[in-house]
Amino acid sequence: MTKGKATSPPCIVVCGNYNYVSTTLGLANGFKSIGWEVHRVDLGSFSPKSRSLTDRIVGRLFQNVMIRKYNRAILECVLTLKPAAFLMIKGTNVSQETIDEIRRAGTLVINYYPDLHFSYKGVDEAEFASCDRFYTTKSFQVDYLEKLIGTGRVEFLNHGYLPGFHAPPEILESGGKHSVDILYIGNHSEEKESWLLSIKQSFPDAILKIYGNRWQNVKSKNILGASIGEGPLYGADYAAAINSAKINLGIHMGRHEESGWSDLVSTRTFEIPACKGFMLHIDNDDVRQLFTPGVEIDVFRNMDELKNKIDFYLSRDEMRHEMLERAYERCVPAYSYDARARVIADWILSQQN
Repeated sequence: MTKGKATSPPCIVVCGNYNYVSTTLGLANGFKSIGWEVHRVDLGSFSPKSRSLTDRIVGRLFQNVMIRKYNRAILECVLTLKPAAFLMIKGTNVSQETIDEIRRAGTLVINYYPDLHFSYKGVDEAEFASCDRFYTTKSFQVDYLEKLIGTGRVEFLNHGYLPGFHAPPEILESGGKHSVDILYIGNHSEEKESWLLSIKQSFPDAILKIYGNRWQNVKSKNILGASIGEGPLYGADYAAAINSAKINLGIHMGRHEESGWSDLVSTRTFEIPACKGFMLHIDNDDVRQLFTPGVEIDVFRNMDELKNKIDFYLSRDEMRHEMLERAYERCVPAYSYDARARVIADWILSQQN
């Protein structure tokens, strides 16, 4: 297949959900930072903005219409611009027909997949084999993907942080520093609730704060209720909360029932150090390749270890500060989405020669 010729500057079309501080936004900005011409197709603009019951019903009724409009917008952009590559983040609602037409036009098709499993609505595993390159943020998915689409097209490429969003606040409000002892930001799961419930019961006098989606109706609300904030945090609020907490927790969703996979790292693995937050993270080989435990971050394998680490670090302000500074130096700028975009860009350009 004849590949699209790189322009000057190189051009790329990036599609996905640009809502909030997303992976899609991070990679699009990353390509801009290295001098590429970036054109966006936002999945979110083809979905209802309101979450009212009426709008959700209308959205479901017209979902297929919206998906067709989304795919037409992608094709119009790619066929008009003739970019060096078309990058989709996750590939939600991008049809096989759209991918085929893009490839026939001579444009490289790339998927950067940032999630735990492939069972999400709008994601079709059968389309993965049509990608010229498939990047996964999960090391445990590589073998599965190579069996699915063949060796040589799959690459493990970690999550990152967004420069300009995930950064230490220059000025915190008076009294804000260390106003929270233990912080978790992320969506609810039963496994996370179990971790946090045990922490609260073991450290009843510590200030625990939880932000994210689906925490309002937890089973243990009688114990965790006072710790649950109002919804998720984004942007400056997110960075300030991480920066002002004594301890930030790196815990994950738990085991996915269908695939059996469990997350090893997540976006927070990178965002917490980028915001100069001190991190306690679930122990595994992946996180140890990114940060040195006991030097930049610390890790735990079970609840007893986590409790011991919390007890140890809560009163050691100077040690935490020294470690988070080292973690920041390790993370910034090496683990940014700018750096991830550079890896993808280098591969694209290698295909033009």
